[in-house]
Amino acid sequence: PSPDSTAMSADSLHILPVLLEFMSQQERTDDRTFFLKAVEFSRNHLGIERGAIWLRYGETIRGTYGTGLDGCTTDESDFEKPLDEIWRELFQANEKPFRWLRRNNVPQYAWNGHAPEPRLTGWVVATPILKSGEYCAIFTNDTAITGRPCQSAQQDMLALFCGLLGQLLARREGK
Repeated sequence: PSPDSTAMSADSLHILPVLLEFMSQQERTDDRTFFLKAVEFSRNHLGIERGAIWLRYGETIRGTYGTGLDGCTTDESDFEKPLDEIWRELFQANEKPFRWLRRNNVPQYAWNGHAPEPRLTGWVVATPILKSGEYCAIFTNDTAITGRPCQSAQQDMLALFCGLLGQLLARREGK
């Protein structure tokens, strides 16, 4: 294994107690707090530099929380727009499931207080959150602050985390 994957394996063992504590706390929170804590957990414990969770409601996409170019959490819950071709492709991926999907040389967005706007160009990873087998949300992330390259082992950890988020969402709804 590469040094990167060995380090991530050690980190993953270290993070288990913190992850279990997070999971037990989130069963009792409201939806806004759930998504806020998920974004913060990914940044503080998984090393995700900038992340955001986007929910699908029918034919629209809605924001929850994200991370700004200053590294601080942003409330993006006022944002809603119709699904465009890119979002539709991600949410209809049930035919071609993916753990995470990286796009290179694409716009990296930052929250301007009202909507995301393109600021830089680089890689962006989309990781699905499945609830009861359906894509209900997408966790996007990038390193627009530092410009570091994408790390596969870190994205794999985020995919596991998103899998747990989906299970928690289903359990919270009693499904």
